[in-house]
Amino acid sequence: MKKRRYPWNKRKRTVPFNPDRRYLDRAVNEFLAGGGRISTLVLDEKSYQLFVEGSNGLTDADEFLLDQ
Repeated sequence: MKKRRYPWNKRKRTVPFNPDRRYLDRAVNEFLAGGGRISTLVLDEKSYQLFVEGSNGLTDADEFLLDQ
């Protein structure tokens, strides 16, 4: 008697992505070698307060996604 093959047995399991320091360094070097540019963002308390006051946070995103 043949064994039944179910489609859910053939599904591939996802492989977790856990990059190490060497992988990240190599990715950054490849990005910079390809003409990429990395800039540093400096946060201060004033800009954060303006951002929070000027936006409604997650409610704007929820309204946008639910209206479509």
